[in-house]
Amino acid sequence: MKLPNYVKNKTGISRGLKKFGRKKELISQINKRIRGKKEKIKLLEIGCGKGILLLDLLKKYLDNIALYGINLNKEHGVKSRKDFLKNAKENKIELNKQRKNLPFIKFGNATKLSFKDNTFDIIVSNVSFVHIKNKAKVLEEINRVLKLNGIAIIEFDAYQIDPKIKEENIFYNNLSSKEYMPRFLIKKDNFLNIKEFLKHAKDRGFNISIKSRQHKPSNTLAGYTLILKKENTRKLNLNLKYSSKQSKILTKQARGRNPAPYGAVDFYELK
Repeated sequence: MKLPNYVKNKTGISRGLKKFGRKKELISQINKRIRGKKEKIKLLEIGCGKGILLLDLLKKYLDNIALYGINLNKEHGVKSRKDFLKNAKENKIELNKQRKNLPFIKFGNATKLSFKDNTFDIIVSNVSFVHIKNKAKVLEEINRVLKLNGIAIIEFDAYQIDPKIKEENIFYNNLSSKEYMPRFLIKKDNFLNIKEFLKHAKDRGFNISIKSRQHKPSNTLAGYTLILKKENTRKLNLNLKYSSKQSKILTKQARGRNPAPYGAVDFYELK
């Protein structure tokens, strides 16, 4: 099996707490939830790579947090307890008592999470979400396994525009502004921009917000973080029809072009 480029990129799958885009918000959410609690809170990372973020959190919150991770590919380098200890050593994360409480890792597609409903207090995803196919389905799964009043902090998309390149294609013509998410295309009559997408989610009774973050020192690359707060027990249904065929075509078309030179482009029709 040919491995995706992001699996071969050691830096991309070894990012810890320092490089988490919403580090302060994540720490704040953890501190708020462990305060006064005797039992451990549960946190899941989707696309945990080598598990460095989970190890950083384990080091910081030994007695207060139970950590879980899911990867699509076993080639990321976390298949066993030994792998975690090796990765911790390579990344200079000193583990003492924490060796007894290493994170739990599962493998599989995030479109069908193998966890029971209402399992996690917090769900995060750091760098993997841009590569996931059918992100809308994963969001629905995230909502399912979150506890009531739980929160998901997802580095949802990255936005890169090289102003020197003027290409005549669907991406540049329709999505060359920060009002759109280039890997999450929703077609009604035209493409829905971010505000229209959020209104669509709100109209269906769900609290989803998008926050943008500039990647320094570049002024052509920005990141979108999606924040999902579970405020009711209803099943999340974004009412989007995913087109595998069209998504595959657009992903291939986007390779090396603005504004989505990498990752998976998802194409949906609004039902």
